[in-house]
Amino acid sequence: MTNRTYDCVSDTVWVEPAGERHQNRFDEVGASVVVLQPDSEREELLRPCAALLNEASSFQHAGITGLARTLVREMQLSDNLTPLALEATGLEMLVMGSRARKDHRRSGQPPGWLLRVEEIVHDRFREPLRVSQIAQEVGVHPVHLGRVFRQHKRLPIASYIRALRLEWAARQLQTTENSLSAIAFKSGFSDQSHFTRAFKQHTGHPPGRFRVLTKN
Repeated sequence: MTNRTYDCVSDTVWVEPAGERHQNRFDEVGASVVVLQPDSEREELLRPCAALLNEASSFQHAGITGLARTLVREMQLSDNLTPLALEATGLEMLVMGSRARKDHRRSGQPPGWLLRVEEIVHDRFREPLRVSQIAQEVGVHPVHLGRVFRQHKRLPIASYIRALRLEWAARQLQTTENSLSAIAFKSGFSDQSHFTRAFKQHTGHPPGRFRVLTKN
């Protein structure tokens, strides 16, 4: 047991070795979690991913969480191709995670100012943030901020902020009766049509359909 605490925000991937003791805690807004448990009997197939699977770790990866949503959609379809699709998508997630782990080890630990950038975007992602504004607050050049952020988070800062907005909007759709236009505005989108397009691309469903499928 590692005796460490990991804060799992949007797009977090959590990996734990088989038999690892752990506890999960959720705040009042809840969370959507997809659990992928590789078959230990398929050792030969999983061997290239051993470095990922044999060590407790936590990192953020929008590509892997996108594939997790694909898994959910496949389970909802549930036709005779579903088992094949689930296996292929699960293996793709493992490959992505293993490569991300290698990239992270090569790039080293993130600089301290990047942790401050994370705090800023998580606290204020619904505001009209600008990279130049954030860079000024943490004392680095905007181009350097964008390059280092993408290196460590594996996606541009604008895409990262958009994903935070869409995840917040998804929780609002699940837990409130607020109108789509109100949620679009409060989540930081300039108009409902832009919000609808981005939300469908992010989750696979337009906001109204997502609410029907996932409403608590």
